[in-house]
Amino acid sequence: LRQSPGFADLMVNMGRLEVTLEDNCKALEAFEEARRIYQAIGVTTSPGYADLLLNMGHLQAEKLERPDTALTSFREACDVYDAKGASGLAVAQAYSKLGQMLNKAGAPEKAAEAYGRAKKEYEACGEVDGPEYEEAREFSFQGKFPAVKFGPLSGDIGRRTKNSDTPDIPIRGTIRG
Repeated sequence: LRQSPGFADLMVNMGRLEVTLEDNCKALEAFEEARRIYQAIGVTTSPGYADLLLNMGHLQAEKLERPDTALTSFREACDVYDAKGASGLAVAQAYSKLGQMLNKAGAPEKAAEAYGRAKKEYEACGEVDGPEYEEAREFSFQGKFPAVKFGPLSGDIGRRTKNSDTPDIPIRGTIRG
């Protein structure tokens, strides 16, 4: 029984309970025990294992202040979700947290990629009202806009020169001189 996916899931739930009770050391112990069980029985590509990694990453990042181990946990969770073709809120959260950790680690380009995936997942499951979605949406767009090129600025600036890489943005008003 102690070497079964059910027992590993029980340990994950114990870890979540310990986080709620703010006993972070016991939470980490429960998560690590669940991880050992999953690894011992060869169930390291299941959504349950990815959920464990996501929970461990949250604990490591937010309570234990271990950004390096949190980054590893979030990256591994994303890899497992991807290998299983998973989608949904847990995948969105994993990529969002991965983006946060990559940005803190000084890798903004990789962070933008992770946030882009998080944004896509949040939108696919309809979770577009929370702060996590807004963070993913805003960060995933950083540095991805082409330069906007306008024609000469005289008269009505509602007229603009169109280029293939210029978005069609309506501009209103006039320049007075």
